[in-house]
Amino acid sequence: MSRTPNQKSRRNAVRRSTPQREAIVPASRTGGIESAATAVAIAIAAFAVFYPAYGYDFDRFDGTVWDDDDHYLSDPLINSQDGWWRIWFDPQPGVVGQQGGAAVWNYWPLTRSSFWLDRHLFGVEASGRPNLQATHVVNVVLHAGNAALVFLLLRRMRVPGAALAGLLFAVHPVTVESVAWITERKNVLSTFFVLLAGMAWLRFLERGGGRQYALTALLFLLALLAKTATVMFPVVLALLHWARSEPFTARTLIRLAPLFGLSLVAGVTSVVFEHRYISPGTAWTT
Repeated sequence: MSRTPNQKSRRNAVRRSTPQREAIVPASRTGGIESAATAVAIAIAAFAVFYPAYGYDFDRFDGTVWDDDDHYLSDPLINSQDGWWRIWFDPQPGVVGQQGGAAVWNYWPLTRSSFWLDRHLFGVEASGRPNLQATHVVNVVLHAGNAALVFLLLRRMRVPGAALAGLLFAVHPVTVESVAWITERKNVLSTFFVLLAGMAWLRFLERGGGRQYALTALLFLLALLAKTATVMFPVVLALLHWARSEPFTARTLIRLAPLFGLSLVAGVTSVVFEHRYISPGTAWTT
């Protein structure tokens, strides 16, 4: 039985379309590989640019900036073996340090716990001082990861120039204070978690599901525990929703409400700490 011209043309069309469908998968994989390679390149650039923060002569120079000696070297909870849990449940706000010149005036237990890990994981040198070079390396690694996450987040949002933005974030001198100053670990650590929370939120919007939402809330909570200034994260999510010209429905508000709740709790905690230990002047001595 011979085929009609219409049947032959349809069959040929199917044959021609088959390679095109198969070509989609390699293209997608290639895009993923390119994104990963770009993210790694940005991270390497950040690590290279900030070499002076961890590569200078620690035998000749102190390795600390301003109040690093009080906030990191002389914090009794960071030095103690049981400090890992006391940082969370008995933070001892107020004056710390041998000179009494710095103050633990806020509840940032995750940042302080990371210092405790540095101290007990990297140990001390022959001089008896902590391994400050390793601590500086941790700060730079966090910054490098943040730069890569900036690129990946913007790329996922289809923002033009995502790679350039990630590279600028990696090498811009405005970030030097947060990276090279040990005490400012709170900045790079909170940024790390808030960027991950943004990635999780985008996956939640794309796929739905309680797991992605719970992951967003958990990562945001970790960011708050690193530095309370990340309270604005839900506001950023609301602005992104508005920028996409989507209406603020009851469903949208229900999604954002728990995140705003976390911000409220963290904000009130900061107000209590600052009012009790900063306003009366008890946290500063001469």
